Amino acid sequence: MSSPPRRTAAVRYGIVCLLAVSVVATVGAAAADASSQAAGADRSTPLSCEYDDYTPPRLGGEWTATFEDGLAADSQARWDGGRIVQVGVGGDCSLFVADGRTAMLPNVTVNGTRGVVTGTVDLGADGQLRFVDAAAGSGPSVTGSPVATATARSPESTVSTASAASTASTASGRAETGTKTVASDPPADGAVTEANATALVIANDGPDFSTTAVVSVGNRSENVSLPSGRFFDVAVQRKSNGTVRVAVWAPDDSWDREWDARFEDAGTAAWRPGLHGRAFLDGIAVGVSEADDAQPGSGSPAGQQDSASPDDEDDEWPGPGTWPGGADPPDEREEPGGDGESGGGSIFAGLLLTVFGALGVKFAYGFALLGEQLDAIGSRRRASEVEPAEWNVALTRIGSGLVALVGLYLLATGLL
Repeated sequence: MSSPPRRTAAVRYGIVCLLAVSVVATVGAAAADASSQAAGADRSTPLSCEYDDYTPPRLGGEWTATFEDGLAADSQARWDGGRIVQVGVGGDCSLFVADGRTAMLPNVTVNGTRGVVTGTVDLGADGQLRFVDAAAGSGPSVTGSPVATATARSPESTVSTASAASTASTASGRAETGTKTVASDPPADGAVTEANATALVIANDGPDFSTTAVVSVGNRSENVSLPSGRFFDVAVQRKSNGTVRVAVWAPDDSWDREWDARFEDAGTAAWRPGLHGRAFLDGIAVGVSEADDAQPGSGSPAGQQDSASPDDEDDEWPGPGTWPGGADPPDEREEPGGDGESGGGSIFAGLLLTVFGALGVKFAYGFALLGEQLDAIGSRRRASEVEPAEWNVALTRIGSGLVALVGLYLLATGLL
C-alpha cells in the first residue's frame, strides 16, 4: 500500500494540531471562569468567624453601656463601611477598614457631657480611631482640596492578607504599586469636611506595628505609648465641663486607673465613633457615666462646676483643696506628748544619766568596793577584808563612762 502524498499528510497534521489547541483553550477558559466566579463568591460571602464577647471595663466610676458590639458575622449591618473578617488563629471576628476607607456607626452617638467609649482596636499605618461631630453628618468625610495626591495600593493584597493572617497586624501588610494624581471635585457649600467634622482622633502616624499613637483634639495633640504594635484596649471619657480623657492599655491587663491623655475645652457636642483605615476593631461599647457635677439650672452658681474635682476623682492625690465636701485639709496640731513634752523629758533624763555617769567614773573604786561588800554579806569575811579586783574597778569606770555619754546625747537632743 502506497503512503499518502506529503502535502496531504501535512494538511492532516495541521488539522489535528488546530483541534488540540482549540480543546486546550476551551478547557483553560472554562477553568479560569470557574475560579473567577469562586473568588467573587468568596469576596461577597462573609468569612466564617466566631463571635467573641466584649466586656466593657470599669473606669473608676459607674457607667452604663447603651451599645455593645463584640463583632460577629451580622455586625456588618451596624456599620456604614468596612467589612467583617476572620483575624487570628482563634477565628475571632473583626471589623476591617482598608487603606483610606472610613467606617462609622451611623446610629450611635457619644453623649457630649457624660459619654464613655471603650474598645479593642489595632491601628496599622495611617490607621485612626476617630470621633466626628454628630451634627455635621454621619457619612464619611471628604477632603476639601480640589486636587489630591493619593497612593494607589493593591486591594487584593490587603484583602487576602487580612483573611489569612494569624494576627491582625500581619493583615496590615500592603503592596504599593505606584503613585498617581486623582482629581476630585471640591465640596459643595456646607459639605462635611475632615477638618471641620473630626473632633477627636487617636491615630498611628507611624509604620505598622508602631508602639506610639497620637491623640489629637483640634490643633492640640499628645503622644501616648501603646502596650504593643498590635491590638490594645482604649477608653474615652467625656465630662460636663468639656474635658475629655483617653487611656490605653494591653488587652490582657486591667486598667491601671491612669489617664494617658487629657484635653480641656473639647466641647460638649455629641460625637459619632468610627474607624479610618487601615484599622481593625475587635469590640466596642458606648454609654454614659454618672453625673459628675451640677448641670445648668440646678441652683449651683455659674463657674463653680470647674472648681469641683470630677476630673481628679480617680487620681491617687488630686492635690490641695480636694478633700471630701470641698473642705480644706485639717490643721496640723500638736498632740499631748508632742515635741515640747518629749524634749523636756529628754533633757531631764540626759541630765540624770550624765551626773550618775560622771560620778561612776570619778568614784569607780568606791562603787566597785560597795558591790563587793554587798556580795560578802552573810559570809564570815569582815567588810574591811573585802577588796575589789582591778578588772572590776575598770569595768565600773567604763560602764559609767558609757552612761555619761548616753546622757550627754539625750541632753543635746532635748536642747536642739
